[in-house]
Amino acid sequence: MNISDLASSLSAYTSADAIGQTARTRAASGSDAISKALGQATERLSQQRESAQVRLSAFGQIKSAVAELQSSSKALTDATNTDTAEEATKAAQNFVSAFNSSRTVANRAINGDGETEGALATDSRARIAANEVTRSLDRSNSKALSAIGITTNQDGTLSLDKQKFEQALQSAPQQVSDTLSAAGQQVEQSTSRQLQNTSNVNRSIGTLNTQVRNLESQQANQQNLIEIMRRSTEQANNRLNAISASGIASYQKIFNL
Repeated sequence: MNISDLASSLSAYTSADAIGQTARTRAASGSDAISKALGQATERLSQQRESAQVRLSAFGQIKSAVAELQSSSKALTDATNTDTAEEATKAAQNFVSAFNSSRTVANRAINGDGETEGALATDSRARIAANEVTRSLDRSNSKALSAIGITTNQDGTLSLDKQKFEQALQSAPQQVSDTLSAAGQQVEQSTSRQLQNTSNVNRSIGTLNTQVRNLESQQANQQNLIEIMRRSTEQANNRLNAISASGIASYQKIFNL
């Protein structure tokens, strides 16, 4: 091999190595850009999933509170739960607590805690559910309850005046039993409608469950794409390194002659 051949071989090796380095740089740059874009997309999906889960939890709490109100309302319609003054007072207190809890949970989900807005602030179905709880007691039943010591406050919650309630039990026990039964029946019917599969609350829960599952599936697909990109980049770099190593070996062979 003459000097000209050696020079040509050296030039070819240098060019191949430079091309290899450039290819690796471009491949790494392209891979980084794609990985970054996929990472940002995955982060957006994660935020959307978290938001959906927060709303799903809020609707779940509303449903749970309504179910508790349904149970306490039904108890008022059973005369065996109001046979004695102690039992009647306990049933009335449970009803008042469940009624107030259902309103509080719904209002917090919509209006927040005073510092941050509620998870369901813009959800019309949540507002409908909250209004249904408020309207579950009509004026007639509210007036009858007030006569036995269960009054409606300005914010829509109920209060139990135990002294007035016990006095009503002593003076007119049948009136108390009938009043509690009528109110319980009305509220139970209202809450039963809210717990039906076609109710606003359950429809929202179903929609959000589907949304969460879809977002989780999309996240999994994004993660798979990122892993595929990582492996492809690794394989490309391995091939380029192999080519570069082959060039170095040829170069050393030439100059070792």
